[in-house]
Amino acid sequence: MILAGALFAAMHGTVRLISFELHPFVIAFFRNVFGFLVLLPLLLRSGLRTQRFGTHLLRASVNSISMLTWFTALSLTPLADATALNLTGPLFVTLGAMVAFGERVRAWRWTALGLGALGALMVIRPGFEQVTLGAILTITSTAMAAISKLFAKSLTRSDHPAAIAFYVQFLM
Repeated sequence: MILAGALFAAMHGTVRLISFELHPFVIAFFRNVFGFLVLLPLLLRSGLRTQRFGTHLLRASVNSISMLTWFTALSLTPLADATALNLTGPLFVTLGAMVAFGERVRAWRWTALGLGALGALMVIRPGFEQVTLGAILTITSTAMAAISKLFAKSLTRSDHPAAIAFYVQFLM
């Protein structure tokens, strides 16, 4: 997990750096091509059958929106602010799990959600500054990523994890 966190941080820093010269769509394209090629040998060993192709397609579409808004946000927002706002993901996942799966949320989790939302508001709008496009794109990206995670959770009921990973990477 520490290595994954470090690699994601390196990727985000690299995206921020190259986003001044390359369009976020180009960056997202190459990220997906290389991600697909790296995963292909592992993914082909597992069964790729699915009866829920439409859900995979919908998840890949939502995930694409998330990635494109995130890469665009990284070109517009200081990396520290974008990362801080990206940490609102658990808020969206929790709210989505309540709606989509009927999960019960108790008082301590509501408290954590409220504190997380207040923290996000402090990053988005400290004092009386205007809300930036970069902040809006970051929150949009985080919300779309949460929806993608909820689709993935739903897909685990019927599909093998390797098939779920294959379809999202292939379709994106």
